Amino acid sequence: MLEMFRARDRMPEPRIVPWAGEFVGKYLISAIQACRMCGDKELEPFVSRVVDELISTQAEDGYLGPFARKDRLLGNWDLWGHYHVIEALLLWNERTGDKKALEACTRAADLICKTYLDSGRRVFDAGSHEMNMAVIHGLGMLYRATGSERYFRLMREIEKDWERAGDYFRAGLAGADFYRTPRPRWESLHDLQGLAELYRITGDERYKKAFVSLWKSIARLDRHTRAASHRVSKRWGIPMRKARLKLVARLPGWPFRSTCSGSRATLLPLTSSSFPRSTACLERSTPRAAGGRTTRPWMA
Repeated sequence: MLEMFRARDRMPEPRIVPWAGEFVGKYLISAIQACRMCGDKELEPFVSRVVDELISTQAEDGYLGPFARKDRLLGNWDLWGHYHVIEALLLWNERTGDKKALEACTRAADLICKTYLDSGRRVFDAGSHEMNMAVIHGLGMLYRATGSERYFRLMREIEKDWERAGDYFRAGLAGADFYRTPRPRWESLHDLQGLAELYRITGDERYKKAFVSLWKSIARLDRHTRAASHRVSKRWGIPMRKARLKLVARLPGWPFRSTCSGSRATLLPLTSSSFPRSTACLERSTPRAAGGRTTRPWMA
């Protein structure tokens, strides 16, 4: 997870998948949550070492990913990877008060802002829109932690770019079902969390309305026997789409991954509105997803 960060400028250029930067961030997010729950005295020092090693890989300009200098933040799923790393380090700072983690977050976010604010570039230009635009969620969390107006400015610019990509805000306000939006992949759940951040920051009820409308659509039309809310990485609006189920059943991590993202999005109605239905969805989805991860294909 970390060696690729250290090797990013070696020649020949390392061959890695476009989403490689997400791995350590996702690992730390789950590990920090495990620290909250289990009270294991050996776990927290181990997580602390991983955090320290991650921070040690940060470039002088704040870059915190695995790609070569010529490609930094401009393509792949690099902004997506930074989003997960920023969220992980923020969670660690909240838990431990580690100032180095918060500083690493702000340095990475400042580089993102330098790249995409007042530069002639837009986050839309990075491609892989539902993935890279999900950084709006991390920027919102960091804005609430620091009050830096640059982060909120970039959130607003990403909101504009949504109109050419997932169009989540306008689609949610219009009452569109999520599977009919332009980007109905599971990664878009992180963009939806950006809607919730915009509501928390501005208090504008339209953001809450859009988020809850899209969440209800997913809960109604795209929850499945394994509790996952996708088939082959996207929503279809048909809870029991058997042809797709057979394919995904051979890839047991996919439904569980979607359920984790969906569960995180489902927590937001609990904190942003009085919406008890989300509690019931969490209670049903979590044990089903854990069981579905080990289910044989014909039992899915």
